[in-house]
Amino acid sequence: MTDSILTKDTKAKIKRLAYYQIIGGLVGTLLSIYSIIKSESPASYIYFLAATLMVFNLFTIFSGQQLITGKVKRGLLLSLICQIPQIINFTIAGFGFTLVSGILISIGVDYTQSFKLVMNSGFSMLAFNWNNQDASIIFNINIVAAFWTAQIVKIQEEIKYRERLLEGLTL
Repeated sequence: MTDSILTKDTKAKIKRLAYYQIIGGLVGTLLSIYSIIKSESPASYIYFLAATLMVFNLFTIFSGQQLITGKVKRGLLLSLICQIPQIINFTIAGFGFTLVSGILISIGVDYTQSFKLVMNSGFSMLAFNWNNQDASIIFNINIVAAFWTAQIVKIQEEIKYRERLLEGLTL
């Protein structure tokens, strides 16, 4: 039913999101496998990070697949779950977190020595820093993840609006 109430433009946005999720997840999964194969250090944390990223990327692929197969509401919810943790990247006094499944284009602020604008780009990564001797204080916002999150919320709102409208017409 959801598919029948969507505009052509909204259907196109959903399709772009689905392909972004699937392609980003596939590339991320391949990069995870490659990092495991090419790892010269048998450190267990490298395998843990690569496996965690691989699971996240497979979840991302599943989210896109749900959208492609017409399970729009479920696919949008899963896509939102995928995008939200990718929005903010940070490093604070030796602890840091970056998660990306797809494209990273971020803008942020480095507060370490002074107020410096920083920009980063990359593709599918998971980085945890803990107990690092780095005293950096950096906050970044992934513009791509923020964009997709906003798009998903708009589409969800449109679906709710159109369903309420349709419900009002059928009463």
